[in-house]
Amino acid sequence: MDAEIALVRSLDDRPIILTDSGEWGTWIKLAKKSDVLGISMYRAVWKKVFGYIFYPLRPIFYHRKAELTQLFAGKKQIIVTELQAEPWVQGELKETPLKEQFKTLSPELFLENIDYARRSGYDFFYLWGAEWWHWLKENHEKDEIWNEARKLFNQ
Repeated sequence: MDAEIALVRSLDDRPIILTDSGEWGTWIKLAKKSDVLGISMYRAVWKKVFGYIFYPLRPIFYHRKAELTQLFAGKKQIIVTELQAEPWVQGELKETPLKEQFKTLSPELFLENIDYARRSGYDFFYLWGAEWWHWLKENHEKDEIWNEARKLFNQ
């Protein structure tokens, strides 16, 4: 990884962004190597061994983890590069019934995730799932998330 980062730095002067799991990553090692650290922020996932997992983390968890990371890796920008805005299910989304998909991301959970992210102390988020919102709207005539996202982007 160090050689790849050095190569990119020799070719381009833009900041290097590395990403880590917001919930499971340690952040420090990647933060030391990057200019900007990107993290994920997932609230509900499906794992083969456990089934559905609903993380009991409060929004402050991410803020405190960033403070700890910066203590050891130095001050740098930390952003959310992957805010959960689509379901996490076993198998392919298009083959999973909507009722099952909505266990980890429904229109209500979408709004809850946006509120949760705002309360986490971060000010920059990439939402993960725009193609799913479009698929819901076009293939299932469910445009609630699409419309809520539109409101967010027009603020």
